[in-house]
Amino acid sequence: MPRHYDAIIIGAGPAGTTAALQLAEAGLSVLLMEKERLPRDKPCGGGLTPKACRLLPVPMEDLVLNRATAVQVRVGNRLSTRFQSKQAAIWMVRRRELDFRLAESAARRGVEIHEEESFRALELGSEVRVTSDRGSYQGRIAIGADGAESRVAACLRLPRSHRWMVALEAEGEVEGDPLAGEAVVDLAVPGGYAWVFPKGGLYNVGLGSFHPRIARELRPRFHRFVEGMGLPTSRPLVPVGHRIPTGPPPNLLHRGNALVVGDAAGVADPFFAEGISYSLLTGYLASETVIDYLAGRSRDLSPYTLRVRTALGREARLWNITASAVYRAPSLCLRVLAASRRLRAEVEKAIAGEASPCQQWCRTGFPINGNRVHADAAQG
Repeated sequence: MPRHYDAIIIGAGPAGTTAALQLAEAGLSVLLMEKERLPRDKPCGGGLTPKACRLLPVPMEDLVLNRATAVQVRVGNRLSTRFQSKQAAIWMVRRRELDFRLAESAARRGVEIHEEESFRALELGSEVRVTSDRGSYQGRIAIGADGAESRVAACLRLPRSHRWMVALEAEGEVEGDPLAGEAVVDLAVPGGYAWVFPKGGLYNVGLGSFHPRIARELRPRFHRFVEGMGLPTSRPLVPVGHRIPTGPPPNLLHRGNALVVGDAAGVADPFFAEGISYSLLTGYLASETVIDYLAGRSRDLSPYTLRVRTALGREARLWNITASAVYRAPSLCLRVLAASRRLRAEVEKAIAGEASPCQQWCRTGFPINGNRVHADAAQG
């Protein structure tokens, strides 16, 4: 007979582990299944925006390799301006360390973690049956947190995002710190941007685009960008490609007694394709919904879809409009930004997430283990 759990979560990224933490703290039995061995590398810039920092369920200060208070925004070598704000500082971390810290915290709270176990199938009914390459498990609900190419979402026949960024990135050692801790965002990529995130002696470099035709050109563009930046790397950077589904969220994120979170739900922002903060938020919203459902306060999981679309829909649409304007005329937009102090202040506020639903949810949603205070204090 299959082992039984209150919740079975597939995928140990920020969304899955956050949901697992909250469900375990509510006294539920949780199985967290991860196809790779932890800690594992993950293609990701590893930049935690202030709104992501506020949502972290456990302390992460010791993992921060750099606090980038300045971002140089440029369009190739033609034009550049600098945004500088302690309030909008971006914490630079390695995703393998971030995800591992979250998974360790989940395990300490009683979450049962199965590493190197791959999801195979999901059957819905009065309970869910999850099949892996090792066996099968019975549960009251299932949560798909298995990333952009989610097999859980496919099993549930859920609609997917219509807007994807194709990204190519690499992380490697750099001699010294040539950018003095400043991040670089270059809007010279058609329909997207290139970036450099300094993490002390470790740099994350990448580029991404929403234009399908540009996807075929990413690799040569990546190497030209690295060469143009003149980064003194100790060895050649080997980029890894991946896709990022962005919002607005689809109109259905659950079916029966199963739902999807994070990249599996397609909630990254449609401008920079930043997804960690939204993954964390969907993890919390999913756990709220599941707890209500299992306690009999909700007839089904439909409040989850509504909560995500209410929290993120408007912000995603605004980022979509911003992306359309900036990617269509990056030089003009950057000139306008450089000339307007008020507009620059608004951009810095947006980066800090002060008016974001993530910020509002921090004030009214689940307590985050006291971490809200420590994150706000760390932002200065």
